[in-house]
Amino acid sequence: MSEVHKALTQTSIDQVALNAVPYSGLPIHLRLFVNASGRLIKIERVGVLEQDNLFVNEYEKLLYQIPFLPARRNGKDVKSYQDAQFSFDQKAAFIEH
Repeated sequence: MSEVHKALTQTSIDQVALNAVPYSGLPIHLRLFVNASGRLIKIERVGVLEQDNLFVNEYEKLLYQIPFLPARRNGKDVKSYQDAQFSFDQKAAFIEH
């Protein structure tokens, strides 16, 4: 059986810019596609309220700026995707579920 590890962020996101953007307070569901070099190459919106589109646009810009550790399979870096759910408090601090 092959051993698989998911892609992980290598740093945290500076979310201060999000504080001025309106947000409903409900969770945001995104699908993140990371290549074998650890670069985020695509984001799909799995569950985002229309009223949160501006907030998510800004959050996606931040996500594209951070490096990821690529997923690994059998000791080799591989491309991958993963679904992530994010919740934000009033000051845009996030909790990944």
